Amino acid sequence: MIVDRSIKIAASAEETFRRCLDIAFVGACLPGAQDIREDTPDSYRGVFAIRIGPVAVSLQGTVRVLETDVAGRVAVLRLEGSDRRIGGDVAGDMRIEVVEHSETECRLDVHTDVTISGKLGQFGRAVIVKKADQITEAFVQEFSRQLAAVRTPADLVAAPSAPAAPQSTLPTPPAAAAPAAAAPAGLALASTPAQSLAALVRRGRRIAVAAHRDDLARAAGTPDLGAVWLSAGPVGAPGGIAVPRVAAVHAGRGDELLAALGAAGVPGAHAPDAVAVVPRGAAVGDPEVMAALCRQATTVTGRPVLLVAAAPWSALLCARVASTGVAHGVGVVLDRGVAPEIGAALLVHAVHEIRDAGLELPVLAGLVAPRDVPVVLRAGADGVLVAPGRVPVSTSLRRRLPLLRPASMARN
Repeated sequence: MIVDRSIKIAASAEETFRRCLDIAFVGACLPGAQDIREDTPDSYRGVFAIRIGPVAVSLQGTVRVLETDVAGRVAVLRLEGSDRRIGGDVAGDMRIEVVEHSETECRLDVHTDVTISGKLGQFGRAVIVKKADQITEAFVQEFSRQLAAVRTPADLVAAPSAPAAPQSTLPTPPAAAAPAAAAPAGLALASTPAQSLAALVRRGRRIAVAAHRDDLARAAGTPDLGAVWLSAGPVGAPGGIAVPRVAAVHAGRGDELLAALGAAGVPGAHAPDAVAVVPRGAAVGDPEVMAALCRQATTVTGRPVLLVAAAPWSALLCARVASTGVAHGVGVVLDRGVAPEIGAALLVHAVHEIRDAGLELPVLAGLVAPRDVPVVLRAGADGVLVAPGRVPVSTSLRRRLPLLRPASMARN
């Protein structure tokens, strides 16, 4: 089975090819790739998790560099993996070539030749080809996006990773709205932004919602914590929370987005590690405006961007918009007023719709009650929003003790 894809990249051919030889970088751009570890300088081991229709496939395997032609800017990678649970093997070669167009632009050509055997081959050629085509398309788009994300802030403003939306009514971000400064040291995403929700929550699949600073301490008690979701503006320094912080920003126009980003601390020393764009007003249901908002958020922040659907009936539309390459993933975040049992059913339905449409982009769903977390994850969500965990009683008492002491005791 052969799949070919090409994409123009706003970077030099040398820089692009250098990244092609960085297997960890390449693997991070491959949707579904997880836990990539170096075995030897030319060999890496990891897990490749995808969904083919209703079936979840988890391939454990290796990626090896077979050939490297620096002068011709050509590299050949060998991909091998197997799923023991289902029973099947995947093996193939990926040929990557970088063609120079100018000093600041090149073309990335990806030629993939894959053989699928065992029970995996029983899905049918049409289904496999469609899935392989989606993966390859997502890879080249994410490679381009990540290459732009690791460049300097000046480059991000001059050459954003995605083209501006045609006929958009959104204003261009002002020069003062430069990409945010790097996150403080110690955070999971301090050096390189995550390329997908799977990477964003790689430490866990639960994302604790924080509406104010006190919630940050409570979030630390959340089991399997992958990130903190800031639902109401900045909460100051990250403190002892060593996981990524995602700021939810509501906007229907470009000026509203800039104002919301400013309220979330962008730019600033404590800027969030990712941004969740929640469309409102006329932007809800308008693919062009939603896409433009996501592009603007990427340009201004230089951070990963999620497109959020606030209702289950708009989840599939948001997922389709995000899958065009304007966002790193999609969130389905319902209002807190929805009854837990109804909310869980709506979230499961929304996630199933996205997966049944063949969209493999990362999906985050919430809010989810603890008892419903496994159900929503089994439906195909990569992460769930939950209420922050409880602070241990001893910690809570220590914090409240100064307030409980009489003034005379405090002086003594």
